[in-house]
Amino acid sequence: MKTKILLLSFLSVLLFSCSSDDNEPEPQITTYQIVNNAESQPNENVSELDGTLYEVTVLKYIDDDLAGQDDLDPISAGGGKSNKIELSEDVEKIKVSFKWLPESSPYYDILDLDRVYTASFTYINVGEDNEIIIDGNTLVRNTAAFAPEKENFTFIQAIR
Repeated sequence: MKTKILLLSFLSVLLFSCSSDDNEPEPQITTYQIVNNAESQPNENVSELDGTLYEVTVLKYIDDDLAGQDDLDPISAGGGKSNKIELSEDVEKIKVSFKWLPESSPYYDILDLDRVYTASFTYINVGEDNEIIIDGNTLVRNTAAFAPEKENFTFIQAIR
């Protein structure tokens, strides 16, 4: 009888120690946030051209395949930030796209102020908060630059 009780005690301890969730790692959450560190420099001719990023779109890639996109609210210049957005762990890199002017501006469709894309990808660190900083040194290109014969790169500070 003592042997059975001892055996049952041993088995219950073994069972509870094997099924414990304490040893499982916490799931890693990967996020990104866009930060607009471009200087706010109001333009006397076009009041809306102040460094704010409008119609911000974040393109998410797995390998070289577009896996989805997030459309964000405008991000003001001088340190404005988007919300932190969670990424699935299979997203490897992202590219940021935006416009310089809101759709309400009379200058919205001017080609030089058309949608621009960051010239390079930002590779994602899985399990971390990834901060993508847009500033005066960020290299961008317009949509026409996707044609292989064109090299239309522009620094953000040169737009103003």
